[in-house]
Amino acid sequence: MLEIVNTDPTLDEGMIIDELSEVVYPDFVQQVNKGGEAGAQFVLAWQSLADLDAALGPARARELLDNIQTRLYLRIADPETASRISEGL
Repeated sequence: MLEIVNTDPTLDEGMIIDELSEVVYPDFVQQVNKGGEAGAQFVLAWQSLADLDAALGPARARELLDNIQTRLYLRIADPETASRISEGL
């Protein structure tokens, strides 16, 4: 369990979501965008871009990825995922 404690009222709220493809739903991208406009911060983690494609569909997954401002990539095991990532750099 992860608990985020914010004792400074001037700081924006944040959320960490691991295994993103397990919790996304059709309007998730729009909700994250609205939350970002309101100052919320998100850390989103997933294993493979194929997971997001399967959960959201390729177009919505691409929309989500296009709206992420900071990206951190660790070991990439899937060649297709590695290729898509390198194209976006």
